[in-house]
Amino acid sequence: MRARSDAQPHDRSRVDRLVRGFLLTLLYLAAAAAAYHGFYGKWGLRDNQPQTSIAAMLDGTADRPFVYRQLLPRMARATIAILPAGIERKLQAKALALRTGVPGRRTELGLWRGDADRPTYAAPYYIVYLLGFFFLFASLFLIRRSCQLAGVTASAAAAAPVAFALCLPMLQSVGGFVYDFSELFFLFAGLCCALPGRRWLLVPIAAVAAFNKESYLFFVLALIPLYVRDARDRRGIAVIATAALGAGAVYLAEKLRYAGNGGGDVMFQLAGNLVFYTNPLNLFRVEISYGVPLFAGYSLPTLAAVAALVLLGWRRLPHRLRLFTLACAAINVPLLLLFAAPGSTRNLSFLYPSLVFLIAAAMDRMGEETDPVLRGEGLAGIDPAAPPLLGGAAGRGHRPMPAVRSGLDSSRRGEAEDHEQQEQRNRDEEEDLRDTDERAANAAEAHGTENQPGHQEDESPFEHVPVLLLFKPGGCRKNVSRAQSFLRPKTLPAEAFLSGNDLSRSGNAAAQRPA
Repeated sequence: MRARSDAQPHDRSRVDRLVRGFLLTLLYLAAAAAAYHGFYGKWGLRDNQPQTSIAAMLDGTADRPFVYRQLLPRMARATIAILPAGIERKLQAKALALRTGVPGRRTELGLWRGDADRPTYAAPYYIVYLLGFFFLFASLFLIRRSCQLAGVTASAAAAAPVAFALCLPMLQSVGGFVYDFSELFFLFAGLCCALPGRRWLLVPIAAVAAFNKESYLFFVLALIPLYVRDARDRRGIAVIATAALGAGAVYLAEKLRYAGNGGGDVMFQLAGNLVFYTNPLNLFRVEISYGVPLFAGYSLPTLAAVAALVLLGWRRLPHRLRLFTLACAAINVPLLLLFAAPGSTRNLSFLYPSLVFLIAAAMDRMGEETDPVLRGEGLAGIDPAAPPLLGGAAGRGHRPMPAVRSGLDSSRRGEAEDHEQQEQRNRDEEEDLRDTDERAANAAEAHGTENQPGHQEDESPFEHVPVLLLFKPGGCRKNVSRAQSFLRPKTLPAEAFLSGNDLSRSGNAAAQRPA
């Protein structure tokens, strides 16, 4: 019987995790579907554009540098090669069928007519379409995991991916490509591997990500604050160097393969960008996103939203994530000005992780300020004698009867008196503790144990003790030993770098403190 009772809580917790995972999957599925529909309705797969379309990339005839981004086209061709002939014919027939109920430019699968309903490209086009959605959907789980590593609350880590996904179609301003979603997946995959024991996974991730988009080489360099703890971290330096070399080798191989294609490796846009970003009228641009006129990626509302997120969330980010954000900005902004089309905010993709972390941190702060439970106004703080919140005359605006109100007043007065008595006991114990410290110091001076000349005393450890640790119910003196054990010098775990524990400030200072 006892073993059965012990197993029941474990089974309930397992069921709870399964239920939460199921609901979270449905939420992310809906958010990814909405964002992907917004992207495809806005840009499609660059249909009927011979320089950049998926059909041209499947053939390998697209212009450079777009033709270098071959991950999704080759995955589609490999899938077609292993599919049975019957399934391929059914898929092709489904992709070629036109929508009968709603005539227009869509096929039966909801795709734009053009490249999608050409017999040669119908099946691989649809597979590329599904791969783009899969990468976006999987990215949301990696985004949640990255937020958890950044130290935000579970609710903010779960909600931030949804908020970011819904903003993606608006950030894909001036242009959008299906490989943007696979790039997003690899950006957060690189972040999730920035833990001891997993850092070497960045090497294969960087190689595959460079096959998707060659700019991942520069993102590897931006990961240095997260992968390299200090100048003596040879393993982290080796991982970054190997990943960068692997990404560079993939880029060079693709460059040699498509050297005869049109276009060029880069397109210089500095002059056009300087003209565009110095014109204040471009802050009021409007684009069609989700089928309605909304502000563009580079606009006054977007800049104001980013400024608000920085104001609310920047100080809550761990130190190493701030360094990572500054490194991404130092690399990405010059690349945007030099090579991106004017107003193309999707080319600031290196800053997507930082934007997500700011969203999650801002949600944390807004939750603390607006949570009625934290203010003592929630359900947890309601007196049992109070009338119910919902239903009948006890709803909004109902005032309790005089007898109930007097009972509540007396209960509150009793709680206030108990609180004052507890504070007085804490003050008395603090005075006793100070008297004990003074007597110990006087005794030490009497025995000649004062500090040597030129030796500076250590900082008082209690300056960094959390207030709740010292003033828990039961008194201060009983918790002093607990506080001292809390402050005893420790070697910080290597996993703590994403949680804001700076080894140079905390670990080294603790190691240098005299016994």
